Amino acid sequence: MDADLPPEVAMLARGLTRIGLRPGGRLLIVLPGRAEQWLIDLAAASLGAVPAAVDPATRPDRLRHLARHAAPQLLVLESAAELARWRPILADLPSLRRIVLVDDPAPHELSLATVSLTQVREAGLLTAPATGRSLPS
Repeated sequence: MDADLPPEVAMLARGLTRIGLRPGGRLLIVLPGRAEQWLIDLAAASLGAVPAAVDPATRPDRLRHLARHAAPQLLVLESAAELARWRPILADLPSLRRIVLVDDPAPHELSLATVSLTQVREAGLLTAPATGRSLPS
């Protein structure tokens, strides 16, 4: 898989795998047309996962509907401010296992495992399982 992908996409694919994304897994990407949106989308698709993108300007009631329908295991958001907007919706997403924040460090007060995109990239750089470095579970 990695040999056919641009290095950044291959690294993200490995990182997404390390945080639990699997073939057939669903992720919802809520980014405003940033390069990271396309890189994460390609990385997820290369794993056989099912990425879906949503415009962050979408009304909250519509976001809730789209998110319920998508039933993502992974949610990619731009920042902690965007996460605050999503907090009322999170309880309606029983399949959600992880949140990735692109711009901000992951907050520690959520019960749901939240990681930063930097942590996903770092996980993608790790090649040996016994590195002593881990992501929050």
